[in-house]
Amino acid sequence: MRFIFLILFIGAAFLAIAAAFIVPASDRNAFIASVKNEIPAGWRPGEWLPTDRIREFFSVDPDEIQAKRAKPVEAAAPLAVDAIPMLQGKAIGDWIHNCELDASGGLRCSIIYQVVNKISGKVVFSWKITLDQSMNFASAWRATTGVLINRGIRLDAGTEKPITLPYYLCDDGFCEARARLAGDFIDTLLHTTGATATIYTMSGEPVKHTISIDGLADGLRTLLDSSKQG
Repeated sequence: MRFIFLILFIGAAFLAIAAAFIVPASDRNAFIASVKNEIPAGWRPGEWLPTDRIREFFSVDPDEIQAKRAKPVEAAAPLAVDAIPMLQGKAIGDWIHNCELDASGGLRCSIIYQVVNKISGKVVFSWKITLDQSMNFASAWRATTGVLINRGIRLDAGTEKPITLPYYLCDDGFCEARARLAGDFIDTLLHTTGATATIYTMSGEPVKHTISIDGLADGLRTLLDSSKQG
């Protein structure tokens, strides 16, 4: 059937072209009408093909296509967990203190500051300071994805110049910068009068997060006490 259709189509096109050059203008309309009458009903120009003939040429059922178009699109399921999980613990000012066992069974304590979006209630930025049993301070800063990776995080926490922290990794929902904290930087944090962390969106726009220092110094002292007790 497909072959016959192509033959009829090509033949009709050929006759139409021939009519334009061979048949006199006065007889052209009558000639075209006679050709059209020779084409089976349903195949003639300007007429819709019956559905059963469409099925002969195409493997897709037009009724099935219409049904799929009418079917509503389901919304994507929300993520089961937040991009940056909200951590719980003992409040020290605006910071949170908690302790947990590490992989080796040792006690590792941290203080965390979390920036929470007032509308969604989700954590959009966090700063975690950890002290291990060897008295080594380390930090991890997390920002939700959609950041400009090569700009890192710009931390201004009382140092002579702001510090740029490169991202260490990007996971599902967040990107993280990591760094070990030297003693002189800890001393700076104990006496700082303010702190901000600036991230950069994909378009290069800076987004500055104000880090509360209420509880920062006390939290650091609590880490030192917890480590000595452990």
